Amino acid sequence: MTKTIDDAIFVAVICLLTLCGALECFAQEQDRHSFEETVKPFLVKHCYGCHSGDDAEAQFDLEKLTPDFSTDKTANRWIDVMHSLKFGEMPPSDEAQPTPIEKADVVGWVFRKMAETDRFDAWQKKLLAPEYGNWANHEKLFSGEIDTPPFSPSRLWRFSPEIFAHKGFGNAKSPYTYVTSERGIRDYAAMSVTDQSTVLMTIIVADSFLADRERRGDFKEFADDQPTPNEQTLQNVIGREFLRVIGRSPTKEQHEKYLTFLKESIETGGNLDGLKTTIKAMFLSPESIYRMEFGLGDVDEHGRRHLSQDEIAHAIAFALTDRGPDHNRIIRDVLRTGEIYKRRDGEFDRKLKEGKLTTREVDASGKIAFSGDPKVDGEVENAVEMMHRLGDSDRARQSFIRHLFRYFMGRNELLSDSKSLIEAEQAYLKNGGSFKSLVVSLLSSDSFLYRR
Repeated sequence: MTKTIDDAIFVAVICLLTLCGALECFAQEQDRHSFEETVKPFLVKHCYGCHSGDDAEAQFDLEKLTPDFSTDKTANRWIDVMHSLKFGEMPPSDEAQPTPIEKADVVGWVFRKMAETDRFDAWQKKLLAPEYGNWANHEKLFSGEIDTPPFSPSRLWRFSPEIFAHKGFGNAKSPYTYVTSERGIRDYAAMSVTDQSTVLMTIIVADSFLADRERRGDFKEFADDQPTPNEQTLQNVIGREFLRVIGRSPTKEQHEKYLTFLKESIETGGNLDGLKTTIKAMFLSPESIYRMEFGLGDVDEHGRRHLSQDEIAHAIAFALTDRGPDHNRIIRDVLRTGEIYKRRDGEFDRKLKEGKLTTREVDASGKIAFSGDPKVDGEVENAVEMMHRLGDSDRARQSFIRHLFRYFMGRNELLSDSKSLIEAEQAYLKNGGSFKSLVVSLLSSDSFLYRR
């Protein structure tokens, strides 16, 4: 009986191994078939003419490029091919162009090979960087064919140097720096993290801030030669210091937590050190370093979490200014009335009317190239003709909206943001090219309000 069971198990194992081997062979055969039937014919038709043989352009011989992604060198070569196709760099514009479906088939094959060799996730992280902002297909974004409900990923968005400068910490040097290029949009949520140097700089800022205030006599009530402050004084100082460091009043739970910590710190280190330690703890809290956008509101049928009222207030305030909502009456009005006001002092119009602006003749001719819109590219006689040509271009308008999206959202757009972008464009057009309407649409879009 035992031998029969052992034999049965042995046979089952052999069958399973045989099946796994067969499936692996089948997968390899399918992959080879996909390359031979789809990818290679594409390369022969559109690429081998320039990229093959001893005189291949850029010394990039595609005929020698195997479909084996097991080595970094070969995999990176295929990723270069995929980038060239996605960004329209190849084939050159003066050569016959593949159809979008043909390009998508090759790109999809590269994606699958990257996933099979555990390269896809690392590559995908690069898409969060500003230089990959144009990765999402422009035509698809504004085609109306994507019905995915928009959202932004839940995130911690580290404060920018500009926001820090308005926190009221005197001449303290910002512990935050940009890692992005000085050109273009710099404040990307995914690009800045809090590392050891940031924490050390934050502690230095706190020490400097506290030393200045101690010299001004702000902490006389907590001098070590004074008795322990009474309960009301302790409660008041928690509310005051939290507002000073964080920018808002503490919740009941936060007030109780820091009050307990203050009492324990005073008992351990004395009045003054106890107070300083508590304020430093506020400096090192997540809310002192990050803009937190988790989506603490209601969850909808798509699994998206709406921003809470407090999250919305801070998101709008920091999208439009470098100060929190408690410091800006206009932002408070926005939350209450739903209207955004845009002021202009009229200085340019006034000087023009008074004749204080002078002109001189210059050669303003030039050329528009690589816009992605054949109707836009070409020679222009002057800046006026250039602006009219760009102003009449759907692609130029949509590209501007995409860049504005990145500025307010702090991230690159995804294909799932299609509805938000289309609604923003419609708001702009329906209101006669109103920038205000465009901003309102973006700051009230699902991409702005929902997290997942």
